[in-house]
Amino acid sequence: MKKTILVIAIIAISMVEIFAQVRGNASFTSFTSPQYATVLPAKPTNTYAVFNNDINVRIKGMVNVKADSYVAIFGLTQTGKTAAEVNELMDKRIKSITNDLSSNKNISIYVDMLSFVPVYEYDIVKKLFSKDTYNEIPKGFELKKNIHIRYKNPNFLNPIISSCSKAEVYNLVRVDLFSDSLEQMKEQLMEKASKILKQRLKHKADILEIDYADYKRQMDEGFKVVYPIEMYQQYQAYVNNKLTNTKYDANSSHTKKTTTHYYKPVVDKEFDFVINPRIFEPVIQIMYELKIRAYLKPKPTVKKEEPIIKTKTIVKKKVILIMADGKLKEIDI
Repeated sequence: MKKTILVIAIIAISMVEIFAQVRGNASFTSFTSPQYATVLPAKPTNTYAVFNNDINVRIKGMVNVKADSYVAIFGLTQTGKTAAEVNELMDKRIKSITNDLSSNKNISIYVDMLSFVPVYEYDIVKKLFSKDTYNEIPKGFELKKNIHIRYKNPNFLNPIISSCSKAEVYNLVRVDLFSDSLEQMKEQLMEKASKILKQRLKHKADILEIDYADYKRQMDEGFKVVYPIEMYQQYQAYVNNKLTNTKYDANSSHTKKTTTHYYKPVVDKEFDFVINPRIFEPVIQIMYELKIRAYLKPKPTVKKEEPIIKTKTIVKKKVILIMADGKLKEIDI
């Protein structure tokens, strides 16, 4: 019986290790990040919803665009005792890179000038009746430039780094992605979102048995473009090892854990449709949202016409006569 329990325990431990390997090492630290927190609905859903006369439809779409070209930026710093020496050494390093990559017609190089400043050091000046004074004196010059290297195939980055390493250039500042089809992809997003929106509106109209001729409509739309450089997350491999022997005091030294980054694109779970959903490499992501609000037209108010009362003025004329006996007599005319 003990052997059976032991075998079951070993199988259970093995299964835990197998499933842990599937999710990747990033999961050990990512659950503390707000991006991995579970977001609950703001209001609980129930069958006793409050209805109004408004009809709201929202369509969200996304497209993953593969880059057509790339630009890698390398930073160079050169120091020397004289300005001529600094420029000569810098030109020599840049020329080494350009000569090595000039055979590839799909690679273009642009040199960006950043700064050229003197470098100072302190010199002690001794005075008779005061403390030592430190004065700055010119020591040399420092020149900084950036090399922008444009290429179309992502596999070209490896030979580019190799060429830069030969010239003692190791500072890869960033890599930008570009695509010539962003506007076309935006049109595809709008076209598909409009088609789905019309289907949703027709679906609601059929269920509610309404005619949109009685409704006014308001529309709102917007785009958002995300580049890969904005979507890299920091990650540190970490496993906390506990000391098994706690009987004796022991000093322990922990090895420094390497910090790196990984590409984390926008997850497509909250979108109604996604164009090019399968991502294998960093891509440019375009998101589009279309909102429609339909509400009943206000009924025109009919003013009640008040009856017109016609008035007629009748003027009666009278004549007063003085009789012979002195009395007055009224006679209607």
